[in-house]
Amino acid sequence: MDPSVADVAYLGIIDYLVLGALFIFSLLIGVFFAWKDRNKDTDEFLMGGRNLSPFPVMLSLIASFLSSITVLGWPAEVYYKGSQLWITLLSCYTEIFLTSEIILPIFYKLNLTSVNRYLSERFGSPALRIIVSIISCIATFPWLGVVLYGPSLALGAVTGLSVTASILLCGIICTIYTSLGGLKAVIWTDVLQYILMVLGIVVVIIKGTIDVGGVSEVWRKADLGGRLRLFDSKIDFHNSHNQWVVLVGTTLVWTAGLSTSQTLLQRTLSMPTLKKAKMVVYLALPGFQSMQILVTTLGLVAFAYYYDCDPLRTNKIQASDQLIPYFVADLFSSRYPGIPGLFVACVFSSTLSTLSSAFNAIAAIIWDDWLQSCFPKASSTTQVMITKIIAALSGILCIGVAFVASQAGTLFEASYSLSGSPLGPAFAVFILGIFTTFCNGPGMIIGYIIGQISCVWIVIGGLIIKRPHLVLEVTTEGCPANMTIDNPGLPLSQLHDYIIPEYVPEGLSKIYHVSHFIIPTIGFLITLVTGIIFSLLTGSNKGKCVNRDLVLPCLWKYCCPLTDHRKCNQSNKKRQSMTNRKVSEKMTECIPLKS
Repeated sequence: MDPSVADVAYLGIIDYLVLGALFIFSLLIGVFFAWKDRNKDTDEFLMGGRNLSPFPVMLSLIASFLSSITVLGWPAEVYYKGSQLWITLLSCYTEIFLTSEIILPIFYKLNLTSVNRYLSERFGSPALRIIVSIISCIATFPWLGVVLYGPSLALGAVTGLSVTASILLCGIICTIYTSLGGLKAVIWTDVLQYILMVLGIVVVIIKGTIDVGGVSEVWRKADLGGRLRLFDSKIDFHNSHNQWVVLVGTTLVWTAGLSTSQTLLQRTLSMPTLKKAKMVVYLALPGFQSMQILVTTLGLVAFAYYYDCDPLRTNKIQASDQLIPYFVADLFSSRYPGIPGLFVACVFSSTLSTLSSAFNAIAAIIWDDWLQSCFPKASSTTQVMITKIIAALSGILCIGVAFVASQAGTLFEASYSLSGSPLGPAFAVFILGIFTTFCNGPGMIIGYIIGQISCVWIVIGGLIIKRPHLVLEVTTEGCPANMTIDNPGLPLSQLHDYIIPEYVPEGLSKIYHVSHFIIPTIGFLITLVTGIIFSLLTGSNKGKCVNRDLVLPCLWKYCCPLTDHRKCNQSNKKRQSMTNRKVSEKMTECIPLKS
């Protein structure tokens, strides 16, 4: 490896053809489904007609779950903070089981478009549904801005293209095909983009491993650099890289995302049967884990490549988020036409898949929760046009937010802070609805608002009062002698024993500087506790009963009597045969217990 490679490589004609093919095919898929389903209703546009095949939906689920943060931010975290993130492999088992065996069976029988409708049916509170819907939509855009900002780093590192140009290119194309083709276009473009993601990462790992000297050499150099401490059992909520903080944080965020987030749950609810919906979730498990292994390996290969001459210390890059794009440019340079373009397409694919899923989910939430009742007599064509306009406006707003996303810290930290903050409190509300019968609407509204305010307070405080960026040390001991280096780092012999310094904040920083993994957990616990307390203070559900279909079977004895439950079931069957508009107007309520 020669660290003196030019700072910026360039994309050749073949590279641009590869990148252009991604955009062209994505647009064509959107146009195709816009023409194919031109006379269909909103259920077709938002839910794919609820008759999709498991395999493409499974690939779409994996692709939507992964974003530019995964491709760019995760390997950089491994490079500069170690491979403790491997323990997230264990998080997947909890999220898959809870989603498929507990939450999905309850949601699926309700024939939902917006997952928030469960809240109004379970708690008898349309206000709770609207509040959760509004906050989740508002909170989604800062995270999407970070996701869209990510690939601009990749293009800037390998082409010099401006951040503005790359944000506009990616955002506009994604907005067009999503607003044209709906969920089917999102799913099939995800399939294409998933293939490109895997192919791009695998090619880089193989070439990097060969250049370093093989798998054993990658492992040896990563160990010499202190990147292979796989277990750190110390409990420290201000340290983002001990196994308990990582495990707890990722388990909660990923379980909440897969089981109650509209963006991901919309995929499984679009399946024709519950059995196939579960199949999609279980098939996605090896996909989630394989991608985590790939991006972790990518970080280790990059470290082995630069283990004695760090590009950040030599000013080859200006921020850790630029590491992987620079590594690819350095690795392939101009000798392998098409490969840099493939990796840029890989990064764009990871972004497009996440954005398109979110735009479609936002359209589903806004239409089903807010607007459907406002247009009770609108034709199917008008309804579909409204949802397409919502998706397009979501894309435009996301582009605007992306221009300020660089202020949120590293991509990886920003992702968990911005996406996890709204997920934690919302997940607590759904969990209380499913696992209890005494929690009521007023208690949930108060608990949810308190939980959200707490998360927002911590995130904003962390943005205002910056925490020190503590990482593992690097070295420039192997750099060329003629290279000017202001901060050479540690001698190579000391890297193995170096650990990230313990950080002990003072004052309000003890709250503002908790790990980005912990912020969603704080919101979840605050909402859980306050929701229970205020439900009890406001009378629980005295004089009312809960529909058995909306809670765990083990709680049925605390719900409606059997006769009332049968009436609820009859009403549910009628509801499932109604159109989405009628469902919105007539939500099932159980008959109160007679005194």
